[in-house]
Amino acid sequence: MQSGAGHFQAVRTALAAALAVVLLGASGVPERSDRWWFDTLQAFGASRAPIPADTVLVLIDEQSLAALGAAPFGMRWPWPRTAFAALLAGLRAAGAERVAVDLVFFESSAAAEQDALLGAVAAGLPGVVLATVPERAPAVWPEEFRRRHPELFAGQARWGVVRSEPDADAVIRAYASPGSLAAAALAAGSAGAGVPDAPVLLRWRGNLEQLRAREVPLLPAAPFVVAGWDILDRAARASPDFDPATLSAAIAAAPSPAGEVFDRVRGKTVFVGANAAATFDAVATPLGAPEPGVLVHWTAYANLVQGDFIVPVARPVAWAAALLVVVALVLAGRSGIGLRRPAVIAVLVGVLFAAGSAGLFLAGAWVAPALPVAAAVIGFTA
Repeated sequence: MQSGAGHFQAVRTALAAALAVVLLGASGVPERSDRWWFDTLQAFGASRAPIPADTVLVLIDEQSLAALGAAPFGMRWPWPRTAFAALLAGLRAAGAERVAVDLVFFESSAAAEQDALLGAVAAGLPGVVLATVPERAPAVWPEEFRRRHPELFAGQARWGVVRSEPDADAVIRAYASPGSLAAAALAAGSAGAGVPDAPVLLRWRGNLEQLRAREVPLLPAAPFVVAGWDILDRAARASPDFDPATLSAAIAAAPSPAGEVFDRVRGKTVFVGANAAATFDAVATPLGAPEPGVLVHWTAYANLVQGDFIVPVARPVAWAAALLVVVALVLAGRSGIGLRRPAVIAVLVGVLFAAGSAGLFLAGAWVAPALPVAAAVIGFTA
């Protein structure tokens, strides 16, 4: 009778502990701990993740806004679309091989001629990819323009989706690669490991200041706009009807601007984005906030080139592991007198799950450890 009562008590205890684990998992509390642990591992591993050698970040920063806000330009943000066309012309003249622009032209502007010029320049220059939102093409490339110039779009990735997929704490950790700006930049000519079909977790290389310390070129946009302005003016005079091929040829024939800032983009894949308070394009990352949104796409591109995205293991795996831990601890407590055996098992489970999670992270997989570790505490208590 005592054995039967003891067995019933063990089963009841195991069920109660399992219910406590389920309720804890449903509460979302372990996910907050998992996010903290994930960010800690990112901070530890960021400096060890390799940097693609062929990339540059060109930023519309406070320096650029001030330079182009002064005479003779006198431009306020948002800049007229002629300025973005000049930026592309300046980058091309400086020898940039590919340009991924993390600026979304949602709608046509009031200046139709400027839209037409930007669209023609961006379409005519090889290797330029623009940002857009799901199920929409960039407004500077309307359907009628694409019908007139099918050769510039057929079989080519000319735009990529930019979307923010932050977690509950507003930090961006995941990235949907198919159809993204990073994937479009990769398809424009760089060799990589392929684009994963499912959403994956980014492996960060650093925040903006850490990348600067790692000698990733971070360049202001203003010099390229200024250099491209005269080039664009001459190209537009050579093609008053804004023919993409004629504009591209005129820009390619322009002398390369002289200076170290221009030399640093030659032969490189350039990511253009905004990094100024007035541009309202700041995000939170595992390595800090605020950071420019373009950093997310540059990081995804680095992941694609190096093939080192982090693949999340399905959440039910953590739930199953947690329930097994509870059962194991209840059985260990029932098989002997005292707390030593279950205490040792609980400590080992906690250490192994934390260490295993860190090891798998470095290997390219993410297993959330908080729920199994919490289950070890609950099972020991039971």
